[in-house]
Amino acid sequence: MEDKSYPSVPLTKIQPMKFRVYSHNIKNGGHTDLVPGEQPWEHRVDDITASIKFHRSQNSIVTLQEVYKFQLDSIVDALNKVGEWDWYGVGRIDGKEMGEFVPILFRTSEWELVFSDTVWLNDKDPRTALEGWDAKYLRIVSYVTLKNKHTGNHINVFNTHFDHVGQEARHGSAKAIIRRMEDINQWPSILCGDLNFEPEEDTYDILAQSLQDVSKLATDDTRYGYTDSSVTGFADEVLALGGQKIDYIFAPKYATSMNGQCKGTVRMSLEAWGVLQSKFGQYYMSDHRPLVADFWLDKCE
Repeated sequence: MEDKSYPSVPLTKIQPMKFRVYSHNIKNGGHTDLVPGEQPWEHRVDDITASIKFHRSQNSIVTLQEVYKFQLDSIVDALNKVGEWDWYGVGRIDGKEMGEFVPILFRTSEWELVFSDTVWLNDKDPRTALEGWDAKYLRIVSYVTLKNKHTGNHINVFNTHFDHVGQEARHGSAKAIIRRMEDINQWPSILCGDLNFEPEEDTYDILAQSLQDVSKLATDDTRYGYTDSSVTGFADEVLALGGQKIDYIFAPKYATSMNGQCKGTVRMSLEAWGVLQSKFGQYYMSDHRPLVADFWLDKCE
């Protein structure tokens, strides 16, 4: 993939705006050997899209992980029955349609795509499909700059799925994403994804030096849903072992809780945080639960 030049997007005329980020690892459907409790994709897709549609709010942005192109097509087709959606993403194997995507979806009535890019997370050449460090698989980060059509505000959204084996790869991937965030513009950048580490791992500390884990900003009156685990497994096998907290939404370091003190030029506050239901009847729509964060964006007075 060729290098891209960032457009000039100055941080000016910040208007009050509420927006929502919905993030979910939907479990790749590119296999026929299902684990215990897992339903075929054609049985899971309706619940996944229904969850996105039901939890869509004003100025929603959706990030998904472990998505094959045929899964993305079926999700977008379903969403477009209730409004026009667009998306950006590429496959991690060839930078086109092969392999897992980490796509970013948005409604065209609310957002304009200003910039989009994807790079491979490796220590050799981010424009070439190579495993990085001690990673088992190719890993990518896809990111966009979106302009809100009602306020003129811009938001940068990064979406990724870190390697589940290589700790060095997770360290290097976190640092590479932070560098790209610092280069792109001064508007708020948000990182979503299945990052395959628990809060006790060193990679969490690397990201926390520059970003804010929004789950830490939630208070008793702004938190909803589960607190023990973002992963269930399809037969509760992960919950039986104590659960895993490996899915995240990170906001800029200056983000605060709703009543927090304004820092710098931009006020970005967390209005609500939730880890949502993933089980309908006796079946899970994914082995991960969706995450939702509501933000308020304004300028500091």
